[in-house]
Order: sequence, then C-alpha cells, then structure tokens
Amino acid sequence: MRITDGNTHAGPSGQGEGFDLDSIVVLNGRPVAPIAPDADGDGLSDAEEEVLYGSDPDLADSDGDGTDDGREVAGCRDPGSFGTAPWHHMEPRLWLVRSGPCHEVRWSFLGTNVTYDLVRGELGLVAESPGSVDLGPVECLASGTTSLRFSCDDDTPPAGEVRFFLVRVASASSYGRSSALDERTASPDCP
Repeated sequence: MRITDGNTHAGPSGQGEGFDLDSIVVLNGRPVAPIAPDADGDGLSDAEEEVLYGSDPDLADSDGDGTDDGREVAGCRDPGSFGTAPWHHMEPRLWLVRSGPCHEVRWSFLGTNVTYDLVRGELGLVAESPGSVDLGPVECLASGTTSLRFSCDDDTPPAGEVRFFLVRVASASSYGRSSALDERTASPDCP
C-alpha cells in the first residue's frame, strides 16, 4: 500500500512519491519457515528471537498471550509484550537515487522526533570477524538529522572502487546487522 504525499521527498520521485507501508501487507501474513534452528517451532529462528526481537527461543509464545511469536512479528506486534499495540523492528530502509551529477540518499520514516545518522564507506575496507562486521573508516554525511534524505553526494568513486551508504537511528550503537545477524559497527563514527 502506498500513501502519496508529494512533499515528503521519500520513496521514488514522481507521481508515486510517498511512503511504502510494508507492514500493512503482513497484517494477515504467516511467518515463513526459518532455515536456521527454531527450537520452539514459532517460525522465528532462535538467533532472530535472541538478537532481533528479545523473545524466548524456547517458548513459542514468549509473552503468554495465546499467539506464537512468529505470528506476532508477522502481525506487527511485539512478541515479548502482552498487548496488541502496533510494533516493528526499527531499522530504516535506504534508497540511492541518481539526480544529475549527484547521488541522493533517501530512507524510510520511522517516527516523529526520530533522528538519523548517514555514513558512506568503501566496500573493500569492510572486515568480518565472528559476531561483528567492521565497516572500516566511514565518512559521516549526516549526524542527528530529522531529514529523510541527503540531497547531494557528488563524490564519485574511482574506477574499480565500490562505496556503500548506511543509515541508522542516531541513538543506535550500530548500523544494523548482516544477514548472519552480526552487528555492523564503524570507527570513527558519527558524533
């Protein structure tokens, strides 16, 4: 579902500019069977429960409300809280849009009064170790901004070099997690 508001500068530009509300799509969804171990059979891997959601990997219904943790996450509810208030894992999504000589970086809205940090780094300097991903030296493009975009990055990488952009909620200690659920950190970081 898309709610259109041409003044947000979020999402693809043009007639369809606005917010994508992916969470509405899953309100009646079912969790997909995990590839990783799922000791309680609730549809969330043990690692996802421990690292992302804070629920108990040995209890299918961590909060005891009668709905298993996987269905609660699929229904945008907190699996660790007895209640039906809307909830989602707060991690912004990122888009890179070419705008003339610049790259415009945009990210998803996570709530009123939320501030964001945006960094750019070189892919060749990323180093993985057990349990973490070191992004290497990064350049802080925006620190503590309430904007949902960085309007112009005109620094083109040299041939053969690949750059990445990551955004986070400014109060977070990391830039999300890798597909193996390892925390991504940077040093130096945004202030």
